[in-house]
Amino acid sequence: MSENNYGALMMKSTLSASVDIDSVVLPGIYPVSPGNPSSPDPEGGLLTVHSDSIKHRTFSSKSEALGISTYNVSRAKWNDWYFSVMPADLLSDEEGKGGDMTSFTRRKINSQVSNINQALSTHAVSIWEYADKIEDSDKEDPSNPLTWDWAPAFNAAHADNTRVNLMDKEVYTLKTPVIFEFTADGYSDYSRLPQCLNGLAVIDYSALGNGGAGFDFSRTVYDKTQPAYESAFTIKGLSGHVILQAFDGIAFKGNENTSAIKLIGTDGVKIYGCIFARNRYGVVFNNGESEGTYTELGTLEYCRWRGSCLASIAYEKGNGDTSFHGSGLGEGCYVTVPSGRSPVIIGEGCQPYNAPMNANFWTSGVSAPIITNLSSLPSHFYGHLKSEGSFNTTLSSGGLVYFYGTISHWSGIDKGTLRQALRGGPTGPTGGNLPFSGILTPVITHYEIASMGTQVVFMDYNEDATVSISGDTYFSVFKVQTARRLNNNPTNTPLLLTNGNVNPLTKFNITRTAQGLRMTTIEDNTEIVVWRQRGLPDKASGFNYTTADHWINL
Repeated sequence: MSENNYGALMMKSTLSASVDIDSVVLPGIYPVSPGNPSSPDPEGGLLTVHSDSIKHRTFSSKSEALGISTYNVSRAKWNDWYFSVMPADLLSDEEGKGGDMTSFTRRKINSQVSNINQALSTHAVSIWEYADKIEDSDKEDPSNPLTWDWAPAFNAAHADNTRVNLMDKEVYTLKTPVIFEFTADGYSDYSRLPQCLNGLAVIDYSALGNGGAGFDFSRTVYDKTQPAYESAFTIKGLSGHVILQAFDGIAFKGNENTSAIKLIGTDGVKIYGCIFARNRYGVVFNNGESEGTYTELGTLEYCRWRGSCLASIAYEKGNGDTSFHGSGLGEGCYVTVPSGRSPVIIGEGCQPYNAPMNANFWTSGVSAPIITNLSSLPSHFYGHLKSEGSFNTTLSSGGLVYFYGTISHWSGIDKGTLRQALRGGPTGPTGGNLPFSGILTPVITHYEIASMGTQVVFMDYNEDATVSISGDTYFSVFKVQTARRLNNNPTNTPLLLTNGNVNPLTKFNITRTAQGLRMTTIEDNTEIVVWRQRGLPDKASGFNYTTADHWINL
């Protein structure tokens, strides 16, 4: 066949499935059989090679409205196909159509938002925009993102100082730890931390820490024979600079050899609206490896700890400073405490102070202290501590803990080494380097003594007390006040008997000792209850009254 006198193209023979349509260069109209691998449409269609001065071809079919390709004379081959887009395809919700037919590259906005690219560029950056940073070797199953190691994506976002948004209900697996290090002090240089704005995302790092292998449940989490733990996210650097960055809306899932987040020598990190499931530690505050490094103002707010998280927070000195100013549990923290575990661990040489403690602790089974202080330095917390569950739960053990605020408890508690204060804090060198200077709340101590002849130091010096002592045949209620100048000359007021049938001073052989006033029981099954107001004016430091509210020079 040939073209007619009007230049019209003539119908040619049908191209079979074995004919490569890219080899067809003569003008004409060619039906293309279904199943042709070189056809733009596997179902076949109509190929037209045009005879215009610029040689080109078109293709149409039921699924492809119109495709066009030009001929490259210098290369003697057809260029790639370009296909038109039908409005119906753009509106379709079928896979491969609609929004799937367009691409997006985030660009800097330099004018009023007036097109789709600009509008999308103003939205939060998704972690999926960094998915291309995950190598094929990090994808166990390329078709299943649950099997990918997302650590490279998080690290790439950190390198761009970008805060990525995670998707609600999606699970992101970490097979290697993520380390964010802040190195520049600039508002635009602080690497933002991951968040989920529209719900709760899950980060699963249960493969870290050797999958939890080797952990001994019969030992404490801080026992030095336990396997080393590994942190999913480590935030470090810029000690002394308050960076004000936050994790938000994430559930953290690991094992007994992991912590979710570790803050090393960084200040001003908030963890908000997060859930901590299976872990050894939820969050660890660590002061790094060099003197002058400290982690401060690290707070958790509106967070939840499941019973599978063995310890909520822990403080580690490392080789840095002792200070953990302002780091602790902020507003709305809810902790289910595992049986026999302490949710707050203060490590050796650590001193949290001006630190929040606003948590609700639910205890059950074998009760352990809510705070275990392994440090010789006193800690100072403020807030509203709430305890529900096990009877007679000890609030603190080990080193002293001063708490400024309210304590609410559903069942009986034992404060242990916790001292509740109305106000105060530690003092520096000019104040005598006191562990505490301020006003403590009254405290009631209850002794149950099985055997007669037991010696009991029932109050310290510089205290005001009301004492009730009773046995099977006697009872006595009396008031007494003690004092001491420096470490010498302990004294007490005469005992003021309120009620009773014996003279307590002689009957119980009350004497002054180096530790305080001591009595000796005279019957089995003696009960002593002491109401004590501590912190009366005391010159134990040599020059400082620890309870002064006002300082006046005349």
